[in-house]
Amino acid sequence: MYNIKNAGAANGVKVGDNVVWNGESWDNLSGFMDMSEYTKTVDLTGYVRLASPAFTGKPTAPTANTGTGTTQVATTEFVDNSLHHIKWKLGSRHPAEDICGMYANADLYGLGKGVFPKDAAPVNPAHPHCLCHYAPVYRSELEGKKQSDNVEENGRAWLEKQPLHIRQAILGVKGEQEWKAGRVGWMEKARNLSISIQQNKEAA
Repeated sequence: MYNIKNAGAANGVKVGDNVVWNGESWDNLSGFMDMSEYTKTVDLTGYVRLASPAFTGKPTAPTANTGTGTTQVATTEFVDNSLHHIKWKLGSRHPAEDICGMYANADLYGLGKGVFPKDAAPVNPAHPHCLCHYAPVYRSELEGKKQSDNVEENGRAWLEKQPLHIRQAILGVKGEQEWKAGRVGWMEKARNLSISIQQNKEAA
């Protein structure tokens, strides 16, 4: 096949025609197309590169089903759905025994030491100069565990195993005595007890 550069009136062809020789004459396969009005370049400034794209604004994506474990993009909604509980972690330089030690070491909800439902997580910081932080706990980490909302009883069981100086640090000297005598619950005397845990007791 040939593309005509010079018109040949004798053969009935003009510039731009595509022709083939059939043995006797030229067959014109197509006519001439004027491309002068078509854009010659495309501005790709607003497009994202395939490698290492940098998004701006608030890009969205489909939210995967909870439990998905693939390379699919995870939206903030997916993370929020997957994150069921949080774990209270003591700061590396926690200054003294206090309510934070109970948050981190007591199994108040039957889900493991320091694990709280999202809506009952202690307020952080728990007190001035608190260096504690949250760690995420995902659904897969809680398989086979059943949440208990009897925080008062679960906390009592933990306190009974602690030495006197820790109980006094959490409840106060007089508070520890009243609690030990059975006149009050530990949640009534615990210093700096988070409002979210107090509300949990009222709802139970």
